Amino acid sequence: MRIFNVRSAAPVVVNGDVDRAVRKETEFNMRTIRMLLLFITGMFVVIGTLMMMLGVSVYAHYHSFSAFFEPGMIRMTPSILSVFIGAVLVIISIFGFYGSLRLSTCMVNLYAFILMLLLIVQLAVVIVSFNEAGDHLYMYYINIPVNMYSDPEVQQEIDMLQNTLTCCGSSSFTDYLDVMFGPNQPVALATVYLAGQYLTLTLPASCCFSVVDGRCDRVPAMGCKTELFSTLVHNSTIIGILGVSVMLVTVLGIIFALLLARCIRRLKSARGLLAWRIRESVIVAREAEEKQQQQQQQGQQQQQGQQQQQEQQQQQEQQQQQEQQTEANLMRVFRMRSVTPVAVVPNVGAAKTEMEYNMKSIRCLLMIITAMFIVVGLLMIVLGISVYTHFHSFSSFYESGMMNMTPSTLSVFIGLALLIISIFGFFGSLKLSTCMVNVYALILMLVFIVKLVVIILAFTTSGYEIWRHINIPVHMYHDPEVQEEIDMLQSSFSCCGSYSYMDYLDVVFGTNQPTVQASMVIDGDQVSMTLPRTCCLSVTVDNFCQRVSGIGCKDALVNSMVQNSTVIGILGISVMFINLLGIIFALLLARSIRKLKSARVLLAWKVRERVIVAREAEERQQGAPNQVYIDPQSSSTA
Repeated sequence: MRIFNVRSAAPVVVNGDVDRAVRKETEFNMRTIRMLLLFITGMFVVIGTLMMMLGVSVYAHYHSFSAFFEPGMIRMTPSILSVFIGAVLVIISIFGFYGSLRLSTCMVNLYAFILMLLLIVQLAVVIVSFNEAGDHLYMYYINIPVNMYSDPEVQQEIDMLQNTLTCCGSSSFTDYLDVMFGPNQPVALATVYLAGQYLTLTLPASCCFSVVDGRCDRVPAMGCKTELFSTLVHNSTIIGILGVSVMLVTVLGIIFALLLARCIRRLKSARGLLAWRIRESVIVAREAEEKQQQQQQQGQQQQQGQQQQQEQQQQQEQQQQQEQQTEANLMRVFRMRSVTPVAVVPNVGAAKTEMEYNMKSIRCLLMIITAMFIVVGLLMIVLGISVYTHFHSFSSFYESGMMNMTPSTLSVFIGLALLIISIFGFFGSLKLSTCMVNVYALILMLVFIVKLVVIILAFTTSGYEIWRHINIPVHMYHDPEVQEEIDMLQSSFSCCGSYSYMDYLDVVFGTNQPTVQASMVIDGDQVSMTLPRTCCLSVTVDNFCQRVSGIGCKDALVNSMVQNSTVIGILGISVMFINLLGIIFALLLARSIRKLKSARVLLAWKVRERVIVAREAEERQQGAPNQVYIDPQSSSTA
């Protein structure tokens, strides 16, 4: 920067005027857009939290009625999609806040891109909310087994449904015309007008608004299938309307994010132009200084030439004995002070470039995502181990090889992989190692594929595929080890037998085994049978079973496994989204590191080239004093 110490008539660029002009044109609009984008991002946090709360409440409300839906109906519904979108909105708000506050073009563009993808998902949720809850749902997915009302487990679920929705039967109360009720079931007599005449029917007590002296005063006219469908449509419509509102806010967020990115680019381009003009003024000042130095050197050479002519005339007049001394004096006069040109590398000590700034932003976010991988990996390990240990105690009921590769074991494997590969992410980000960051991105891609397999396995594994691999040896109940495992299974899931309590009709119990007597209705006859004590929900003092678990342990175990697989699948979708962000940021960081290293090598090469040029110029100037200037007119005399 020595060039600024030379006072020359070089053109001067006024930094303040240009900066004020740039700020007047771009910064006001950019600040306004940035404030609006921050406001919309804050709305995303609030809306995302509300969507998660609404989705969880709707899912929890209808999960109690999951027995009336076909398998797979509850796995991917608008409520689950609402929870997923809400979680994504809260996560991507980080990019909006960070990009707006730090004026990072890369982060703002990435924020807009993720919002575009989310807009597509929201559109899918709205379509599902308004279209899927139609006749297809009503005809094929809702099934209320009124003909199995004699089963205590089914009775409990149907009574809860009829009390909650104030309905009766599947289509109407006429569904109970051919139903045989048990002796201990709560029923009431109701007089209804049917087919032009009054009939007295036996209906469940949950079908009545009120029961007086064993008689039902009023029966709901609507069936539970219609009421459940109407409630589903109503809640799906609410979620759809909320989705449309969120879509509008998302569109505004995309527009403001793109506008902010454009303003940031214009501002940085204007600042780059300002830096270029300053650099240009430095070059012009340097050229003016070089011209001035050349003019001074030419004047000195002319003066030295005139002095040489005068000294040569004096040499002719002087005596022979003074020639040697005169030549020595002339050599001293002809010596010139060499001026070594200085290589000025403009903007070497300038501030951080845009590339370095974006690289640091990406590196910071990549380290945050890597830390999230550690937390998510630990959660997946804990969840997978808990699910595995819960069902491992029932491993004797599975066929050989069934438990080798399940969603729980895959969840533990992926969690361990996330913890291990986080080392590559931290090391590559801190040391700016392109190789480590690329390896990190490659391993994340492989883990992403494995997660996709886990999600497909969790959502597509049908209950029948699991059901046919389960074998509960009820006929071996007399074996103490088998008895202990079956009792633990029946106590944990409130079930009885493999398919139902009928499996114990031909079982011979030992004298020391805990059994009870139960009175059951089989084919219209009252039959007394012996059951394990764990099959009963309530036992009297005289060892008589009042209520028997109606569901078989095979079905109960399948339902529990399917439910846990769904939870693991939903967790896998969230982790896949974070995994995808990690891959994107790792590739962006590797690209920024390569560009930065290339720029540093190019800068070092330019500095080396300028040093070589300066050295050659210095050598040329050092050789100039050894040359004696002789005027052409006096060449013969010399």
